[in-house]
Amino acid sequence: MARGLLLGPVLAVLICALSAAAQEPERESPGRIALGYLKKYDTNDDGAISKSELSSPDFFKRYDTDGDGRVTALEIREVEQGIKAKAEMEAPKRKETFRGLDDFGEHDLDADGRLSRKELESYVHDACDRNRDGYVNEEEYKYVDRTPGGEEKQVDLESFDKLDRNGDKKLSLQEFELSKEYPDAVDRNNDGMVSKEEMIEAQIRRWGGVPGPSPDAVLRRMDANGDGELDRKELDGKDRLWNEINGYRPEKEDPTINKEELERYFTRVRALRQKANAFMTRFDLNGDGKVTRDEFEGPDGAFARMDANGDALITRADGVE
Repeated sequence: MARGLLLGPVLAVLICALSAAAQEPERESPGRIALGYLKKYDTNDDGAISKSELSSPDFFKRYDTDGDGRVTALEIREVEQGIKAKAEMEAPKRKETFRGLDDFGEHDLDADGRLSRKELESYVHDACDRNRDGYVNEEEYKYVDRTPGGEEKQVDLESFDKLDRNGDKKLSLQEFELSKEYPDAVDRNNDGMVSKEEMIEAQIRRWGGVPGPSPDAVLRRMDANGDGELDRKELDGKDRLWNEINGYRPEKEDPTINKEELERYFTRVRALRQKANAFMTRFDLNGDGKVTRDEFEGPDGAFARMDANGDALITRADGVE
């Protein structure tokens, strides 16, 4: 099942590609690159490539290090070794895995609890870098979430080729850009920043929301025929929510959702919400602006202390955030 879903030091731009007249072999080891060039262009087999054999100023500018008008395998290998060493030195060091919201703080560079547009680009770049090489290639770019706000409306993204300014078929952090509407889709309070709480709410919307404060409450409200299970019609046609709860199994194989499946889904939601700092995001499971006793995982005394007006509900009116 695909998860939504929803950035480190800037890389140096690699040396530009040679002209079409001298298409270089796929970059492998320096030695293999050198042998590939000589095999292709050293037509007289004298161990060097002359300008009569290859008319490409870019090629000789790059590889003819002694300026004698001939390029040997040794010259090519030494230049390529230098390029490889520089790329390895400057490549960003990725963690072995991307941990989602647990990595929020690593991209929140000013530690203000919110991501600016540039910081969000760093976060999304990290999330899409599936092979952990510090770049986002064309296949990985497909994993940029087109619905960051968690709703059906998609945001526009620049084409991969337009962002890939140096044409190396991978996007460094410097090249990676998100449109303004991307963070705007997540930024619910319109402060121009994206908080962890806003990202959590967007993810829950992406799952289809939460239909009540607890599995028991959901069944009491929605189980019209009283059989202890919900069919798709009883779930009010919430297709995304249905699929998340039943694990995307075909309806013919699993036509109903039972209490155990609801409890597993609520456990997922609760685990995600526990990553938040704000009280309401942590405990308001169904996002209705109220925390009931069923939603609050804590002792009765703590709930009573926070329920300032004694109405058996905790809301922002009780002074919590």
